[in-house]
Amino acid sequence: MVLETWKELPRYWLTSIRSSAVGCFMGIVPGGATPASFMSYGVARRFSKDGDKFGTGMVEGVVAPETAAHAAGTSGAAADAHARRAGLAHRRGAARRPADLGPAARAAAVRRAEGFRLGPDRQRCTSATSPA
Repeated sequence: MVLETWKELPRYWLTSIRSSAVGCFMGIVPGGATPASFMSYGVARRFSKDGDKFGTGMVEGVVAPETAAHAAGTSGAAADAHARRAGLAHRRGAARRPADLGPAARAAAVRRAEGFRLGPDRQRCTSATSPA
């Protein structure tokens, strides 16, 4: 039974491409895999010459939603990764504010902001370079 189904799959290459496009779109916009499956099933049923037989176990009716669900999952993962990375960068930047630091680091940040820094001999330097 499985081998017979595998032999039928190449006939539905156009349905797979359509469903992948629907899945990619639904994965990028807030939707997800479930709406992508329903939408691609409807598109496949509309474009199929045997659309009235959908729901009776036709392979094309199974290929469409499964392909869309997988495409939605992978395209949505890329968008999620970018959003998470942006969130991490925002949090890292927020941790560098003097108010979020401990007392010693806050004092050092204030000294740097005022243009003071300690030289190698732990003396205050007002110039941009260390004392010679």
